[in-house]
Amino acid sequence: MSWLRRSGRALDLDPRHDGIDTADLSVTVTNKSRRRVEQIALREPDGIERDSDAFGYDGLAPGRQRTFTVAGGAGVCTYEISVLFEEKDEDCCSDPLPIGQQNLCDDPRIIIHD
Repeated sequence: MSWLRRSGRALDLDPRHDGIDTADLSVTVTNKSRRRVEQIALREPDGIERDSDAFGYDGLAPGRQRTFTVAGGAGVCTYEISVLFEEKDEDCCSDPLPIGQQNLCDDPRIIIHD
């Protein structure tokens, strides 16, 4: 393990992920649906708000995948996951569709199907 300092605190770095704080969680999303995913929103099981900032707002085309980082996510692990799909007849996207609750520390993959 190597140690760095960020904002005055020591970070324990995972040697497999150079420069990534082990408190962060790396998640890979695969879109196996036929629709474009506009957002992936994560919420802690007891939380009120959904957060789609980690996934970003660039969307994900069918058949594509992307890895993103949830800052401090390893301290939570289990999230309720919702997806927003692009809607052709509207300006934005569908209402958030819950796709389940998952421990992303045990399995850091989100696979979206139709």
